[in-house]
Amino acid sequence: MIADNVRVSESGDVTGDIYHLTGMISYQDVEQQSGHYFPTQIASKFYGTELHVGGIPSETGFTAGADFTPSESDPYLIIRVENCTDDRKVTVYNKTTKAGLFTLNFKTATLAPAPVSYAAPRRRAAKKTTDT
Repeated sequence: MIADNVRVSESGDVTGDIYHLTGMISYQDVEQQSGHYFPTQIASKFYGTELHVGGIPSETGFTAGADFTPSESDPYLIIRVENCTDDRKVTVYNKTTKAGLFTLNFKTATLAPAPVSYAAPRRRAAKKTTDT
């Protein structure tokens, strides 16, 4: 999903290459199943806590986004970077308290093409031999 050069600063700024992937079945909408995805492991102290990603808090809930509940068996939040706001930021909230837990800013990240598979067959030129 991401290159070895990806870093997240203490302030949440993401730098490095985020690869384009296809076939992300965790997204039900077919149009959302390809794009640039960023995995984030949620701290164990939030396992079982209903969290909200994206949108902003309002009196009735949140303006947009999606809910999820991390667990020991599934501690990862997979963020589709194209779904971030125009300024390329996404905030994760505690759904009950509406308190922001962290914000990631993808403005300085590079949305890169899919990496070349090392498992792909490689062609080598045949070594020429000479008879003397």
